[in-house]
Amino acid sequence: MIVITLHQPHAERFRLLLKWVENRTWPTNYRGRMGIHAGKKKMTGADAARYPHAVYGAIVTTGELHTCYHISTLER
Repeated sequence: MIVITLHQPHAERFRLLLKWVENRTWPTNYRGRMGIHAGKKKMTGADAARYPHAVYGAIVTTGELHTCYHISTLER
């Protein structure tokens, strides 16, 4: 299984099913199950208060990568 690292609160939002799209500058041909890893960088301010039980430096959930689009192919 491959894993992608996200800063908090993005990893937590995936875990809570509040986020389902991730933008990256690089494409991938991989499709299938993948881990969502929360980076070690701590949240501050309002985000820290909103997600007090967020985990850092660990895989927090898994997901399924179905499609990868290049931004130039999307309608404006």
